[in-house]
Amino acid sequence: MAGIRKLTESVLNKATAIDYDANNNPLYIGKAEKGSAKSAAVWQLKKFIWDANNNLTDIRWPDGSDSYEYIWDNRNSYSFS
Repeated sequence: MAGIRKLTESVLNKATAIDYDANNNPLYIGKAEKGSAKSAAVWQLKKFIWDANNNLTDIRWPDGSDSYEYIWDNRNSYSFS
């Protein structure tokens, strides 16, 4: 149970931002410490890739990195791999 509690606490203690595509699928998800500005370089970003049938096919990271060093407001300018 301790592992589940730690994971749950980790997720609940983060600020989360979500950007959706035209089909209402999540396109970008960002996590940072609570209270973080979306203009600060403290975000972990993920980009979701969807096929024509709205099936999730891939999850990508900016520059292939899962670090908390990206700016949510600049999510469209990063290269995701």
